[in-house]
Amino acid sequence: MDVNLSLLTLVLKGALMTITVSFLSMLLGMVIAIIFLALQKIPFKPINYLFELVLMMLRGLPEIVMVFLVFYGGSQILSNFEIDLSAFVAGVVALGIVFAAYGSQTLRGAIESIPSGQWLAAKSLGIGRVNTFFKIILPQMWRQALPGLTNQWLSLLKDSSLVSTIGIGEIIYTTGSVIKVTHQPFTWYIIAAILYLVITIVSNFFIKRLDKRFNAYLVPVK
Repeated sequence: MDVNLSLLTLVLKGALMTITVSFLSMLLGMVIAIIFLALQKIPFKPINYLFELVLMMLRGLPEIVMVFLVFYGGSQILSNFEIDLSAFVAGVVALGIVFAAYGSQTLRGAIESIPSGQWLAAKSLGIGRVNTFFKIILPQMWRQALPGLTNQWLSLLKDSSLVSTIGIGEIIYTTGSVIKVTHQPFTWYIIAAILYLVITIVSNFFIKRLDKRFNAYLVPVK
């Protein structure tokens, strides 16, 4: 299998772009997911029903449609204000919204799994709601949400290939460009597959360390 090193370097740069887009999308998605979670907790039924409808629509749309909507729709809207929307920003925003639509439900389930009596116990001890949330509820919420968020992160890594359709040079985009030159699709798609597997394995390594950190206070039952 003859592999040109300069072309391999190009694909490796695509792998770096894949990681960058995925990581930034996850960060943006977590922020949006927390906002979604806060909106779901508003004690006003019409807003709750409207928001549930919005979430259903976001989860019902194919990811690639979301990418096209944000890129082409956003570009058309922002052009009225003489603002150019880059493909990179559009890709991150689109994948971030998709991550948030699912991540908010993971966070919701995690926070609802924590007994409400902990709020009352903290209040009886004179601990304010803000401190209760950040020091008592939040650590437990992340521990409960981590498995679901982990699966969504791995899905996000694979979904990042969709941004190649709007010209972002991630793994699939750069691999396609190399194949046009070399006419060796099998070889280069094997390389792309290996890169995805390496990124996934490294991700799982850090996820396990994070899980161990969150569960460090738990005492194993003998």
